[in-house]
Amino acid sequence: VGRGPAARAKLIDMLDTPDSAVRSWAAVGLAVLGRDAEPASAPLMPLLADAGRHVRLAAAEALAKLGGASEALPVIVKALDDEDGWVRLHAAIVLVSIGEHARGAVSQMKEAAADSRKHQAALYVRWALLHALDNLGE
Repeated sequence: VGRGPAARAKLIDMLDTPDSAVRSWAAVGLAVLGRDAEPASAPLMPLLADAGRHVRLAAAEALAKLGGASEALPVIVKALDDEDGWVRLHAAIVLVSIGEHARGAVSQMKEAAADSRKHQAALYVRWALLHALDNLGE
C-alpha cells in the first residue's frame, strides 16, 4: 500500500473490500495519516455501522482525527460496554489516541474505568482510560 499521504487513495479504496481485516487496517492507516486523510471522511462514515467491531472502532478513530468526533464518539462509547474485554480495551486505546476529541466522552470514560467486570484486559482498560482522562485534565 505504501506510507504517507501518497497511500491515501489506495487506503480509501480498501475501505470497500469484503474482507473486514483489510477494512480495519485501511481505517487504521487513515487514522495514522490524521488530517492528511481528509478526503476519507465520507467513505469512513458507513464503517461506523460495520458488522466488525474492530472495523467500527478503527473508522471511529480515523473520523475523530478528521474532526468527526460527534459521529465517532457514540461508536467508541458503545464499545466501552462491549461484552468482549479486548473490544473495551481497543475503545479505551482509541480514546487515548484521539486526545482532545475524546472530551465529549469524559463521563462514560469515568464510568468505564470503574467497571468491575473481570477480564484479562480489565486492568489495561482502566489504565488507558485513566491516562486519557489525565490527558484531558480530568
